[in-house]
Amino acid sequence: MADPRAIDPVDVISDIDKRPNLMDLKPKEFEAFVQNLFARMGFDTQLFQASGDGGVDCVAYDPHPITGGKFIVQAKLYTKTVEPTHVRDLWGTVQHEGATKGIMITTSGYGPDSYKFAAGKPLNLIDGSGLLSLCHDHNIPARILNHGKKKKS
Repeated sequence: MADPRAIDPVDVISDIDKRPNLMDLKPKEFEAFVQNLFARMGFDTQLFQASGDGGVDCVAYDPHPITGGKFIVQAKLYTKTVEPTHVRDLWGTVQHEGATKGIMITTSGYGPDSYKFAAGKPLNLIDGSGLLSLCHDHNIPARILNHGKKKKS
């Protein structure tokens, strides 16, 4: 039984944390953020237009002669798990574009069917914690905090 004197907790720490919340971005801004991240990581990048992009948000070119190539990047500003259909679509886009690899980055996560489909293919699935780790590695302050908004890109 709850103590009648108790009140609901107040989230003070989130208000103190001044790192930008990626969930406050609009979908197109998130795509630009991901393109900026890849540029910071040393890739030559191109950001694609929102409509008629053929499933390509960004192309990242890795100039290294052995491990490099053309990478198709999809950015998903999601609060829910990314559906496996999006991963299959990425694979089709990678093949259609003649790319070396496909990379999907989301603020949320992936289910087991997505990982199963990507296994053995040149596809990298980066979830929200992986994205924050990349940001940290490249000195980009960021956090992912859902404010109860249902946002989908």
